[in-house]
Amino acid sequence: MILRLPAIGSGFGPRAQSASGSRGLWQLKAATARRFGLVVSRRRDDRLEPDLATRAAARYLAVLHAHYDDWPLAIAAYNAGEGRVDRARRRNPGASFWQLTDDRRLPRASLDYVARFLALVRVVDGATDC
Repeated sequence: MILRLPAIGSGFGPRAQSASGSRGLWQLKAATARRFGLVVSRRRDDRLEPDLATRAAARYLAVLHAHYDDWPLAIAAYNAGEGRVDRARRRNPGASFWQLTDDRRLPRASLDYVARFLALVRVVDGATDC
């Protein structure tokens, strides 16, 4: 399921770059890439190496899922940042992704990102749970 995520962020482009500075297949920011063992420097950017970036993204997503125990929240945090999701949950620590979006505590872009991902998974994989 999670291996479909690059379709939403980078269109599976290993050299994709966003306006916010995220790069590669998994659209990792430099700080996040470094946090999960990738080298990001002027001479080398492991975010552009699909095998290395995939391993780092998988570790990051595992950490997010362990923290939130919920895939939509983990994917929203992957998109918007853990801090953004944690701040959104301060008033209601047990809130689901859907509650946070209904209350407009998460950015519209995160709602769109998660919704597009879940739709893709359902179409491609026939998934019914998330």
